[in-house]
Amino acid sequence: MTTHAYHRTKRQRIGHTLAALLAAMLFTAACPAPTPIPCLPEPTEDPSPPSVLMVVHYRSNGIETIRSVTEHDENVMIRVDNANEVRVVYIGSDSEGMKKLQPSVEVTWGSDGLQHKENWTIQATVATCPRGKIQDQITFAEVVTSATIKMTVTVTNWLGGQTSTERITIAGPS
Repeated sequence: MTTHAYHRTKRQRIGHTLAALLAAMLFTAACPAPTPIPCLPEPTEDPSPPSVLMVVHYRSNGIETIRSVTEHDENVMIRVDNANEVRVVYIGSDSEGMKKLQPSVEVTWGSDGLQHKENWTIQATVATCPRGKIQDQITFAEVVTSATIKMTVTVTNWLGGQTSTERITIAGPS
């Protein structure tokens, strides 16, 4: 290959690379940004209370398990494997518009016959406009044998109507 042919081939490769980069940039610029969750119109009345759902993901007897809890369920006890992660997704929904999710968590653990109890302050999830549904989650890194987690979630619709779950109790193996 002559020097001239070598440089022409090199220029062609550079030209193809630049064309591919330009096409990728144009494609990226043409793609729309992710669509945000739409706002509902501001309600003037809301005769029904919001609904609340907690979905608990955990391991029990070595098996991945999911348990759903609504405002209609009585107090629920969930036993989890020792030192495993527990994830709780909480969701509020209202056809006229949701405003806020507020979890409440109490953690109790013991060692050497002493009991320790803490109420965790968890920041509320607040919508900036009425939305049909809002959700959030909390993950407990590990639940050990001596630990107990008690959790409720209160949801508030745009006009101030509230609903709460009954308390769920998450505990390590007995």
